[in-house]
Amino acid sequence: MTARTCITAAREAAPGRNLFAIGVFVDASPSEMALIAQQAGLDALQLHGSETPESLQRLPVPVLKAFRPRPGVDAAHVVVDINRYLSTSRPPVGILIDGYTDGVPGGTGARADWRRAEEIGAAFPFLLAGGLDPDNVGAAIREVHPLGVDVSSGVEIDGVKTVERIEKFIRAARVAFRE
Repeated sequence: MTARTCITAAREAAPGRNLFAIGVFVDASPSEMALIAQQAGLDALQLHGSETPESLQRLPVPVLKAFRPRPGVDAAHVVVDINRYLSTSRPPVGILIDGYTDGVPGGTGARADWRRAEEIGAAFPFLLAGGLDPDNVGAAIREVHPLGVDVSSGVEIDGVKTVERIEKFIRAARVAFRE
């Protein structure tokens, strides 16, 4: 399996470092996610679909649950939705606030509403995603105060991730988290 090969290679390339492999899923069945987690050697799952709080109970590894608040939905409503997941016997270990694009589960580069994300953060720690790139990640961290950040398309050029953009993103994030 390609994922297991990549994860093994990354861990072998960085001996002594604690690399954490996370699989990203959208509306996969719990049985499919459990099988892939086992086969690939995933440490956690990041869920970007409409997975129910109950479906998380059947997963063999920790879960990060993404929320994409629609424009106009206030932070209090998002907090109520998140609390449905947090009040289960096996809650997600992390919450991710992502940007919203109608009909698309994520990865669009749509910027999250930073003000709303900060309001949600008053209730509990979260990771920020959505529209982050090397040029704005520092400002996002300073303004929103997330626990961490998540990036995908923001480190790409013409749909391909580049080492230069990844390194620039990491440098900018590290500086902002130290401030």
